Amino acid sequence: MKSSVIIPTCNRPRELKRCLKSILDQTHLPDEIIVIDDGGLNDMPYRIDFEQKEIQCIFKKKSQKGLTRSRNLGIQMASGDIVMFLDDDVVLTPTYIHEIVNVYESGFDKNLGGVGGVDLNYKTPGFFNFAEYIYNIIFLISPIHPGNVTITGFSEQTLTAKAYPFKKMIKARVLSGGISSFHKKVFEQFLFAEDFIDDHHCQGEDKDFTIRVSKVYPLYIQPKAQLYHFPCSIGRPAKYRRGREIILSAYRIFSRYVRHGNYSKGVEIDGARLV
Repeated sequence: MKSSVIIPTCNRPRELKRCLKSILDQTHLPDEIIVIDDGGLNDMPYRIDFEQKEIQCIFKKKSQKGLTRSRNLGIQMASGDIVMFLDDDVVLTPTYIHEIVNVYESGFDKNLGGVGGVDLNYKTPGFFNFAEYIYNIIFLISPIHPGNVTITGFSEQTLTAKAYPFKKMIKARVLSGGISSFHKKVFEQFLFAEDFIDDHHCQGEDKDFTIRVSKVYPLYIQPKAQLYHFPCSIGRPAKYRRGREIILSAYRIFSRYVRHGNYSKGVEIDGARLV
């Protein structure tokens, strides 16, 4: 199966270069790299290196900023059967793409919709982190298991992943946007909702997207598909604003899918019926 990698980026040239270098070092190379730039790049790094390995390179600048718009634009241009999304500040372990592609090609689930990986920067928590995890579960902030969302709309995954390590592939309701992949058939019905934008920054767009997808197609997390996420401060809101956006995102998830019983129904966004 052909694979495409989509990387939205904005003013993070050093991080993007490190991410692309880790893709060049993969044991299983993708067929296509798509970089969508909202910043000041003139071209994508390592273009010559990718093209020497017969990997198609697409670099696209756009004027209307926004992560969800970048992902949707990348979807339109992707030619792969498997479409992977990466954040520009991640570094893949050498077998990441191999492990993702292997799940699709194994054919274990004929209706497979998407596969996510895991962030190795999630370490086993100490006592205080574990106590916070229990607190978050009691007050419905964190799900008990990775890849889920609480009835309040929260899906805080960091502490959950730390406190609940797993070695076998598990079914999920939500995938993290920067560590996710989807079969191309998914995009015949679904796109990222572009109303998850506030001053060109969004929170929870990946949860909104994957909740909708998971009602039609099974999603899984493959713990063998591993990467490191090194959150970059450039373009990332300050702690107070980020906390506010996480709460607002949880309310959007709650109001769309929980309060009105839309876990089992479609939901209308911008007048379009999304199943």
